[in-house]
Amino acid sequence: MTKKGSGRKGILLSVSLLSGGIFLLAAQGWIQSFVSSDRFLVNEIELAWPKESAHPVERYRLHPPTSIFQADLQEVANLLRQRHPTAEVMVVRRILPNRLTATMRRKRAVAQVQTAFGFHPVDEAGRILLSALGAPLPHLPILSFSGLRRSYQPGQGIEHPSFQAACRLLNAVARQGGIAGHAVNSIRARGEDLLLLLDPGLEIRFRSDRLEAGWMRLAQMVRQKPDLLDQAQYIDLRFGDPVVGGRKKK
Repeated sequence: MTKKGSGRKGILLSVSLLSGGIFLLAAQGWIQSFVSSDRFLVNEIELAWPKESAHPVERYRLHPPTSIFQADLQEVANLLRQRHPTAEVMVVRRILPNRLTATMRRKRAVAQVQTAFGFHPVDEAGRILLSALGAPLPHLPILSFSGLRRSYQPGQGIEHPSFQAACRLLNAVARQGGIAGHAVNSIRARGEDLLLLLDPGLEIRFRSDRLEAGWMRLAQMVRQKPDLLDQAQYIDLRFGDPVVGGRKKK
């Protein structure tokens, strides 16, 4: 009796496993068929921009169409960043049954680079955001470098030995919200030197290869003498001992 019972249990177990396997395969086939249904195929990606930007809605075709369940959202975002280097991809969403939408935003201009063709707004990474403008934008620092005699296109970077150092200096000032309440008017490069002009007319001189040390020294000087920037005409940080030039006329 025991051997026969064991045999029956083994047969029942085998049948149950076989049935489970068949059911699993059938379920996988049904899921695959469901996911691949034409109803869920995405044919295009829709780009949405903030209303205040007045940017028209853009749509890009997908070749070939992809199931909404199998679309790689990170890959979509990376492709959009390549296509729109002057914009940020905020989020990519799936909207059933067959829509992909990407929320976009223009990168913020932190300065404008002066060239022989005009003024190019740039983001914090130093990427050109717009073609050259005939006049500078108000309240946006101007970066000046010798030898920039070409017109740049949106998405391009500036090729100049002092450009990255100027961007680091500008970002350091921006993180502090200015220097003791003084906003940046412009940054000019002269050889290895960077001349930072603050409103209303104070010039601070840095060496581009000793930028961080100069910035720390300036912070220390301002802490020791809070009214320094209101009194000096220039501060020269290019040497071991800073030089403070004159007093501003009242």
